[in-house]
Amino acid sequence: MTATDMKDLVIRTEYIQLDQALKLAGLVGSGGEAKAAIQGGSVLVNGATETRRGRKLRPQDVIEFDGIVMRIAWKTGGYGEREDACSADGGVTNLERTGGECVGKPDRAD
Repeated sequence: MTATDMKDLVIRTEYIQLDQALKLAGLVGSGGEAKAAIQGGSVLVNGATETRRGRKLRPQDVIEFDGIVMRIAWKTGGYGEREDACSADGGVTNLERTGGECVGKPDRAD
């Protein structure tokens, strides 16, 4: 795997829990699926099997699941200053465009 094969999962907060990261990235469809994958030993964090679904992931942490490798990244420009580059391409407003791809699910309307 080269660095170009890795996608960034951009977060807005200091950290994201592992189960939430899998859902945000669209790698699982529900919290139950995330729990089963993590507790079943199918998820690697920084190259090691991780079985704690509440594991806090911070920028530069790398998750691997089902052949997909993603690096946790923090948005650029400081909190609240980021432009939602993906919104024009399909409604994804919770992530930046990184490496030519948007990953994740659209933000929910509040």
